[in-house]
Amino acid sequence: MRALPGITAVGWVGLAVAGALLLPGAAWSGGQQPGSQAAGEALREQFAMPVAAGGSFDLSPDGRLLAAVEDDGSVSVVDTASGNVIRTFGAQGAGGLSMVRFSPNGRLLAAALPGGVAIWDVSSGSSLRTFPVQAASLAFSPDGRWLAVGEGAGAMAIRIFDVPSGAMIRSWTAGPQGYRGVYNLAFAPDGTRLFSSQGHERAKEWDPGTGALVRTLPGNLPYWNPDQAAAFSPDGRLLALREGGQCEIVDLSTGSPVRRVAKGLHGEPLGFTSDGRELMVLLDSELGEGGARQHDVGLWDVGTGKAAGIIPLGTYRDFAMAKVLVSPSANLLVRLQDNESISVSSLVK
Repeated sequence: MRALPGITAVGWVGLAVAGALLLPGAAWSGGQQPGSQAAGEALREQFAMPVAAGGSFDLSPDGRLLAAVEDDGSVSVVDTASGNVIRTFGAQGAGGLSMVRFSPNGRLLAAALPGGVAIWDVSSGSSLRTFPVQAASLAFSPDGRWLAVGEGAGAMAIRIFDVPSGAMIRSWTAGPQGYRGVYNLAFAPDGTRLFSSQGHERAKEWDPGTGALVRTLPGNLPYWNPDQAAAFSPDGRLLALREGGQCEIVDLSTGSPVRRVAKGLHGEPLGFTSDGRELMVLLDSELGEGGARQHDVGLWDVGTGKAAGIIPLGTYRDFAMAKVLVSPSANLLVRLQDNESISVSSLVK
């Protein structure tokens, strides 16, 4: 892993507020500025690392590990507290590896390769299994036993594999042929439902045990950043979806919206805070001079739908939407900075 020059203090001004947002139970005042909870806190830059141009990266569910595809096609697994590489999976050839996903316990890593989907053991570095399917999206079930694969290249199929045995146990068509594929998948926290986004259609809710369509939802899973996990509330009752120029917070017991936020701001839901009271949304500005775009993280109160804060992330070029991952439980924010490097920040006392 190549070392990168240190990020300037100016580059982290916007993120100095982000840690307060990510602290479990942190309170924010009304309006567009954070409250005084940030007093006595300081941002600690964890590290920066190179990735393949526009490359995939993923955080383990506990926020302790970061996996990223580097420009030689290898995958580095990094300790987010120290920035040290703890495992490297061999180069697959530049541009050959398109996506990585941790299992819920962080012990396994799935990767979409040109020849199929590989499953690696993170602690040993060994290859456990390869599934012969072309993947546009990946999702582990909450117990880690199943891996759902959304096919790309217009196949529009969802396949479910049993990880221990390697057997494909179910397959079904997710939408009309000719779309670019099933670009995002997510299991519900209790594992009883699987959600998909495909083509230009709205998200669909499936029974993973049978492949039956349960219903179509009013919005989409993250579109611009397929690496971003679906935004479920901590209790699994709510799911935030993108719908046009706003975000819909949907009650999964009914499939109906209960709140609309980020109206007209082209928001992409990032996740709920640890207490479930606020929703974090990645905001995209209109194109500015020279094609630059301003990206921010906004915070909305789930109960009232009112804006509670905003964190400027900076100006990006050549991005439809910046790639940003958040881990509220670990107080981490990870972002793709210049399309070829990612940075990790945390807030500490």
